[in-house]
Amino acid sequence: MTLHERASGHTGTEAERRAGKKVATEGELIHWAGAYDRLLQIGTFGRETRIRRRMLDAARVGEGERVLDVGCGTGTLALLAAERVGRGGEVVGIDPSPEMIARARAKAARRGSHARFEPAALEALPFEAARFDVVLSSLMLHHLPRPLQLAGLDEIRRVLAPGGRFCIVDFGGGGPVLHRLTAHVASRHHGDEAAGLSFSALADEARARGFEAVTVRSFRPRALRMLEGVHPRGERRPGVRRSNGAAAP
Repeated sequence: MTLHERASGHTGTEAERRAGKKVATEGELIHWAGAYDRLLQIGTFGRETRIRRRMLDAARVGEGERVLDVGCGTGTLALLAAERVGRGGEVVGIDPSPEMIARARAKAARRGSHARFEPAALEALPFEAARFDVVLSSLMLHHLPRPLQLAGLDEIRRVLAPGGRFCIVDFGGGGPVLHRLTAHVASRHHGDEAAGLSFSALADEARARGFEAVTVRSFRPRALRMLEGVHPRGERRPGVRRSNGAAAP
């Protein structure tokens, strides 16, 4: 049982549990999906939607794009992304928590959204190479121990098309007191291998994996920071063929 399960006193409804398969992961799972939405509204002072839209602006999500939201939670960001890309685009949200996926699917059905939600973990994405134009992650990486954060960067690079981009928003701002607090929480959850979410270290790892235009910048609210980068354009995208049937160089 995870820390979140102990804190909430339950592990989600039976309907939520039946909605998705179990996903093997060493990351931390959140099973209290209904309470999670309420908690975010309280924690953001009712500004969650505004913050999510600000992230989509920063990631320059546009019409017709293929977007993957990793650690999608209850689907708020993915549903907003689906509005941006339109019916000509595609949005998929993944999360290892079946309760989160069940709630996200229910929200999508109520809104008539074409966003899809699948149970999966960042470190083992069930998609072919070069599948997406944009990969998003919000308030998720701090739930993972450092080895899974790095494995996640590898997977993001694999599923991004050449010229595609990633955008990660997570806790990392707000001054030294908050830095120490997030580091303490991460180390309690994951042991000495996690010393909190270090954006500068993640940026270095992204550059080492060949990502270009890697930047770390502030994000509002100030407790958050953003890491972004671009998949190198020079790499061939598998399966792409010219209109005359010849393989693209």
